[in-house]
Order: sequence, then C-alpha cells, then structure tokens
Amino acid sequence: SQVRLWGSIGFLEAVNTLGVLFERLSVSWLGLILTALLCLIALNSLFIPAAYAPTRQADFRGFVVRLREPDVWRFFVMVMFLQLSFGPYYTFFTIYLESLGYTRIAIGLLWSLGVVAEILLFSRMHRLLQRYSLHSLFALALVLAAVRWTGTSTLASSLWALVILQCLHAASFGIVHAAAIEFVHRVFRDGHGGQGQAFYGAASFGLGGGLGAWLAGILFAYCGPAAAFTAA
Repeated sequence: SQVRLWGSIGFLEAVNTLGVLFERLSVSWLGLILTALLCLIALNSLFIPAAYAPTRQADFRGFVVRLREPDVWRFFVMVMFLQLSFGPYYTFFTIYLESLGYTRIAIGLLWSLGVVAEILLFSRMHRLLQRYSLHSLFALALVLAAVRWTGTSTLASSLWALVILQCLHAASFGIVHAAAIEFVHRVFRDGHGGQGQAFYGAASFGLGGGLGAWLAGILFAYCGPAAAFTAA
C-alpha cells in the first residue's frame, strides 16, 4: 500500500495539472502529453537498480490447482464484481455531475478528494492489516462501497453528501486493493506470486472494468445516471 500511494499521488498531480492546462490548450494535446509521460517512465526505468534474488520456476499447473480452491476463485469473483460496480463512476461521474449543475472546478475537487482519501488510507493500511483479518476488511469495504453508490444515486444534488461519499473511496478502492494484494501474496507462494497478481489485474481491472464500463453505458443511455449508480 505504501508503494501504491505514489500512483495515487501521480494521479492527483495529473488531474490538477492537466485540468489547468486544458483550460488554455486544446484537448487534442492529450495524446502528445501522454506519449511524453510514457517516454519519461521508460527513461526512469533505466535507472532502477536490478534486484537479484533467487527465483523458482513456477509451474502453471500448480497455479491452476491453487486457482480452483474455493476461497481463491471466490476472491477473484468478488474483485471482478466490485470493479464492475465502478463502471458508472469511472465512465460517467463527471458527466453526471455536470448534468446536476456542478462546475468543472467543483467536479475536479471532488475527484481529487477521493484520491486524497485513498492516499491517507494507503499510508496507514499496514496497521489495519496487522489488526484485522482480510475477511473483515473486505466485508467492511464492500458494505461501504454499496453505501457510496447508493448515496451517489440518490444524494448527488447535495455537495456535502458528495464530499462524504467521495471519502468512502478510501474503502471501496483503497482497502480492497491493498487487502487484495496482501491476499495474493499469502495465497500464491512457491513462485506463483507474479501469476497471481497478473490474474488479479485481469479479473478486476480488466474483465470487471471492461464489463462495468459497457454495462454503465447501456444503463446511462436507457435508464439514466441515477439508475446506473443504483445498479452499481
């Protein structure tokens, strides 16, 4: 979690910096800016020292056997559905708030508030992992995610309600992601850690994120944004 919080800081800086920039420049510059950032990432990777550690060749059959365990495949189903529920948020949250009369500055600050909440959570997550079981953390995060999407559906016209709901991003994303990585570390041993993390990314952000965006588009078009968040 203390590594991942730097990704959140980068997201926050990008949102704030590019938001101000696109008030003056055309959004057509976005492709060039992203290309420049990717080049900087590639350049930075050249200066990261290599980590030499004994590795064990992972057997794919062993990974599949572990994947069939009830707790393991249920975990992947859980994170897939949770990420699916983020579909309306990642795809239509800004459009939804604009339709309710919020300014772009207010919308940007609300996005930033959610990221600040997850940064604070990531900085303290190691203590929560020491005090509480992963099962308890997942259960709490899922309940708060349901509260968040229900509130976004019904209370979005209230700025103060949205402020509180955006702080729940610390649970619906932060707790789940950090606890999920910890779960993968505990379950996928004997050289399967990389496969476990890759499958976690594919099941959650890949499959769940793709299906969530697609279903959110259908619901948004035919039922409206409130219905999309209720479904989430």
